[in-house]
Amino acid sequence: MVESLGAGVGVQVALFGSGIILARSLGPAGRGDLAVALILPSVALQLACFGLPSAATYYVARNKGAARAIARQLAPVAALQALLALGLLVGLTEVFLGGKAESTQTIGMLTLAGVPPLAVHLYGLHLLQGLGDLRWFNAFRITIPATFVIGLAIGLLSGLTVVSCTLIWLASVVTVSGALVVSLVFRVRVAERRAHANLEGRVPTRRQMVRFGATGFLAQVSPVETFRIDTLVVAGLFSSEVVGYYAVALSISNVPRFLADGIVAVAYPQISAQDANAARASTRRYMLAAIVACGGATAALALAAPYIIPLLFGRAFSPAVALGVALVIGAGLISIRRTGSDCLRAQGRAGLATRIEVVALVVLAAGFLVFAPSGQGLGVAYALIASAAVGLSLTLLALRTTTRDDSAADT
Repeated sequence: MVESLGAGVGVQVALFGSGIILARSLGPAGRGDLAVALILPSVALQLACFGLPSAATYYVARNKGAARAIARQLAPVAALQALLALGLLVGLTEVFLGGKAESTQTIGMLTLAGVPPLAVHLYGLHLLQGLGDLRWFNAFRITIPATFVIGLAIGLLSGLTVVSCTLIWLASVVTVSGALVVSLVFRVRVAERRAHANLEGRVPTRRQMVRFGATGFLAQVSPVETFRIDTLVVAGLFSSEVVGYYAVALSISNVPRFLADGIVAVAYPQISAQDANAARASTRRYMLAAIVACGGATAALALAAPYIIPLLFGRAFSPAVALGVALVIGAGLISIRRTGSDCLRAQGRAGLATRIEVVALVVLAAGFLVFAPSGQGLGVAYALIASAAVGLSLTLLALRTTTRDDSAADT
């Protein structure tokens, strides 16, 4: 867990570094346009994958020697999902970037090339997580943002534009995904040598994996964390400058999220492989770790935001201070809930986690309708806090009353 938390900190440092470079090089409007453009490929891919990568983690964790067979079953589905994601991305780009400047529309088209390698990266990370190779998993979590910030730093020598920044991002994605494939082949062979049990009859069917992934889809890929639906709402309602302020505010709110990522990177595969009593005991420990780590980081960042944002990003981004405080509070609540949600899914209760997510989304939608048009993005942040508080309360209640149901997980 220490390694995973360290990787989360490393990801945050890299994103923070790239955010500072982008903000100071592109200004609020350029930073806002680039933020939207780089969110859209992940949104399209997660929608197309429909929770299947998480199912891969679950079943590989329960039978590591079957990783190759599971990967082979998923490969044709993943290829179709990548094609579907490309189609979705074309539509999303037209909706969110169609009326922008020519350079902004160009970067939208460039992101299309990032979808196939991003699909490889997404599935590869989940397979490594299921194998329990968390050192490799954490290394590849941090490599894309680290490579991106290094590329941006080099690009400063010749000057950065939204197009050159997108090309640097694309090169980072392609390079790291290729390295991940090579690493994964090696790690699967190691897992097979260590597995001595007869795998006959123990490899899940494609239908089982698709059903498990679909059942827990919303719980695994929260529209807020994964789709950044809040950023897209801001982009739909306000100018590129406001989106730029929102993106900067988000950059400091990511710390609790990455701490939670480090915790669930260990918790999810471990709890998936445990019996009911051990799973409940592990869940209590991981939830305590999330409350302490994410809660502490949230309090510290909320107090420091008024000083950090103008100092690092420049006084042009001073309007992002209030947004930063609100988004940090929301991120803290979401991160603790995310840990609980992954513990529920690992206990075989993916459907329950999804139902909680649906309730939280209803609250979020209502909050958007009431508050989003006001406050230059602050209304969106307030809606986020309300939804996160409701979701966390329901998740904590569910963890007190639920028990593992392996039969439900395997159907």
